[in-house]
Amino acid sequence: MIFRKNFEFILLIIFVCIWGFYTYFKGLPINMPNKASFLSIWLHYVHPLAVAVIVQIVYVLVFKKKAINSWIPYFYIPYILVVVFLHFNFKAWTPLINPISYDAMYFHIDNFLFPLKQVFICAADFITWGGKVNLSSFYNQMFVLMFFLSFTFHLIYDNLNNFRKIVIGVCLILLVGGVSYWICPAVGPFIFDTSTTVFTPIQQGMYSHYLIVSQQHYIPDGYFTAAPAAMPSLHIAHSFFLMIMALRKIRPLGYFYIAVFLGILFISVASKWHYLIDIPFGLLISVGTIWIVDRIYSNEITFKGNYCTP
Repeated sequence: MIFRKNFEFILLIIFVCIWGFYTYFKGLPINMPNKASFLSIWLHYVHPLAVAVIVQIVYVLVFKKKAINSWIPYFYIPYILVVVFLHFNFKAWTPLINPISYDAMYFHIDNFLFPLKQVFICAADFITWGGKVNLSSFYNQMFVLMFFLSFTFHLIYDNLNNFRKIVIGVCLILLVGGVSYWICPAVGPFIFDTSTTVFTPIQQGMYSHYLIVSQQHYIPDGYFTAAPAAMPSLHIAHSFFLMIMALRKIRPLGYFYIAVFLGILFISVASKWHYLIDIPFGLLISVGTIWIVDRIYSNEITFKGNYCTP
């Protein structure tokens, strides 16, 4: 019971220790955010949770349907900041911890499964109206929108136990996913294709910085959120996780997420961010995360009103 009640702290301590080991004992450079990187983090991860908390306060004051009697949603704002900091350090260290690249092997698998890859490309083309919708905007904005909607709807209409599953599940994917980049690392299939797409300038810029890190063991300014890593796909892991959690408790949102998940799935390959093999391993992380949070935050925890007692 103590482990379950304090799982957030135990999880953070474990990965802080991993971070400390590689910085202080292995001498790896610390990946610090600059102003632009911090803004990206705020908009992507923290802002959705902050908005959810504000919306919940307004909802309670206006409709008075439940009381705010837990500090946990507020605690999660700085918690996510720490988790994101650890995640992007783990991600940036990938070529320093494991310099072996599996890009060629994954690209070979893509070529072997080219008919399947072509299905992804055609589906992405259909979703974006033949390229009329900007792939970059859809891929990123829909992904961020899932965080906004999940944090808000689960905080307002769900109980705190399930809200904790959402937030800690997202954090668990970031932390485990960040370390899993080290196992069989890859940059992404865009390194084999220099054709002009909406992603190419971004991808090529990220790759040039990646080469600096891998060859000079130096982290350039602005690299905090710009480290490329394809294997596994955490976009798939997060979107599948949020979709399943929504389908359980807030089904209209979950039905919408099915369409969003499929869009992210197809575009992740069509945009050359990910290989086909990245997808099943992203799903594996997601399924494992669901299994863990279901057992940590089970229904055995007692509830007080709409909130579980921490």
